[in-house]
Amino acid sequence: MAEMNPFAPPDAAVEAAAPRTPDPASRASRLLAVLNDVGMFGILPFAAVVAAGVAGYVLRAPNETLTFSSDPRVPWFFVPIAVLLALNAWTLATRGATLGKLMAGIRIARRSGERAGFFRIVGLRILPLWIAFAVLSEVDLVLGAALLLGDVLLVFRADRRCLHDLIAGTVVVSRRV
Repeated sequence: MAEMNPFAPPDAAVEAAAPRTPDPASRASRLLAVLNDVGMFGILPFAAVVAAGVAGYVLRAPNETLTFSSDPRVPWFFVPIAVLLALNAWTLATRGATLGKLMAGIRIARRSGERAGFFRIVGLRILPLWIAFAVLSEVDLVLGAALLLGDVLLVFRADRRCLHDLIAGTVVVSRRV
């Protein structure tokens, strides 16, 4: 009888477990995130312009007329946009989500559930669609709009991934995952 080696590997057949793909975020939470982002980029610059306009009106000389270049409201439109872009870049780099996605409780991840990384999110998820939209819109605005509409409508697929998710190999998931 052969003696059994206690240090030998087991004879049992062991199959590797398939990597678990995280469940995608709900369509409602993705919509909420988009509405949050669009709302911030629309409301904050508008509020800054109104506040600067009120201040400019109160502080102007009685007979002073304002031109576009001397209007004190013009730079205040761009300040909140620059601040929001910087904050979104920071939250994308550190948490994988825009401010709107953070408020909705979702984030961008790789298909495996790992962190997507800033350059994957911006370089593969955002820029290709922006460039394609810009080029198609130069040819015909309807083509650019069709691209964006097609991108958004893909969220109704079973895996809830839009065109930009498919290009970048990402999925939007709950932040709790």
